[in-house]
Amino acid sequence: MSPASDDEGVDQLYDSDEDVGSDASEFTPPPGADDPEGLQLFMDRITEGQLEDPEHQVMDCKRLYEMVKDESIDLDPSYQRDVVWSTAKQVGLVESLMLKYYVPPIIFALINIRTLQEKYICIDGKQRVTSIIRFMDGDIPYSRPGSNEKFWWTDVGAPGKRKVLPGPLKKLFEKIKLPSVTYKELGDDQQRDIFQRVQLGVALSSAEKLQAISSPRSLWITFLERKYIDGESGTLKGLINWDLKRAKGFQNTAFFVCLASMNFDKRAEGSRSSGRSTWTSGFENCSPAMVPTTRKLKTFVERPDEPNDAFKAKVELALAIWVKIGQEFGQSMFIPYVIFTHAAHLTIPQLAKVIGNLRVEIHTKHHGNVLTNAKTAQTFSDWLLKTPASIAKQVGNKEERQFAAEECEKEVHVGVPVNGEGPAKKKRRKG
Repeated sequence: MSPASDDEGVDQLYDSDEDVGSDASEFTPPPGADDPEGLQLFMDRITEGQLEDPEHQVMDCKRLYEMVKDESIDLDPSYQRDVVWSTAKQVGLVESLMLKYYVPPIIFALINIRTLQEKYICIDGKQRVTSIIRFMDGDIPYSRPGSNEKFWWTDVGAPGKRKVLPGPLKKLFEKIKLPSVTYKELGDDQQRDIFQRVQLGVALSSAEKLQAISSPRSLWITFLERKYIDGESGTLKGLINWDLKRAKGFQNTAFFVCLASMNFDKRAEGSRSSGRSTWTSGFENCSPAMVPTTRKLKTFVERPDEPNDAFKAKVELALAIWVKIGQEFGQSMFIPYVIFTHAAHLTIPQLAKVIGNLRVEIHTKHHGNVLTNAKTAQTFSDWLLKTPASIAKQVGNKEERQFAAEECEKEVHVGVPVNGEGPAKKKRRKG
């Protein structure tokens, strides 16, 4: 029996309800020992997708520390969780190691073997490895069992105020061996599959479940997140004060992309049937139901196909513009959707004004409680329905809208068409 919803209970893997049990009338006995070739084919069929045998090794704490520091180990593949262990739990792990208690193995994927640029991708064990690194960096102590006595790896930053772990105990800790399991040359989808399977019984957040999905759309959303949302420079990460931990950056990006996708076709269809321009059509479809739920997001990310190039180009343009004006506005994922729908006919200053009006509307009606929920969605929907008429007063004729689109594209330095129909032809503005 599968869980009642995507967010209830412990994570489990289910393919479909029909897979449970079988019809005895359809059972076909496997080939016998007198047909070794047929038996092998039968075994290959029922174990399709089987991985190569991993290597079981041990790795001492010193080597583990050095490999993390020289970046031979990657603790942060796109599907991996953030550091979620509390300091107390990390200290407990150090204590277990010092007392030689068993610690589960760390699971790696060894990649780039043929190019001699080997890297160990940490599939499982990030919390344990991070605890060891923090201890040897002097960020957390070893707490002697049964007492309040604490010993630190170093007293840097607090000279004379910390008890430093004696040299012999440091060497002992460095030599403590940890079990590890290494798979060679796994693809990203195989890594994600292992990650999901070893998390059985571990409560992943909705965002972490979403990020762990293996699909072309997941890879594209990860690319968008790193390029525009959570990268180290030139992204919204340094402009907006928001929580991106535990895969929330991925979830937010997926929310916008799904929201845009859900309404992109509706707007185009509305334009064809009514004869109206696409930038003012389709808003009669807007409602709180347009907001992607957890289930809708999961279904969207799992799809095996990629969106078309025109849609992807509009998404990138919307995010690029949001980065440009992001310092002035907040983190609502409705903002890039507004940009997505209006970038083809408004200049950046005009977009900024429209977004400012949206924020005033939402914060006035939901002061101190602006969340992505049904109430906020209703306000956003109502605002969208009345927005096209007010925008029409700003944008002028077709040539002026085309000029605005070209200037908008030029200003954010994104070489993508804003109208979804190919590169815009240059036209001079009248007057």
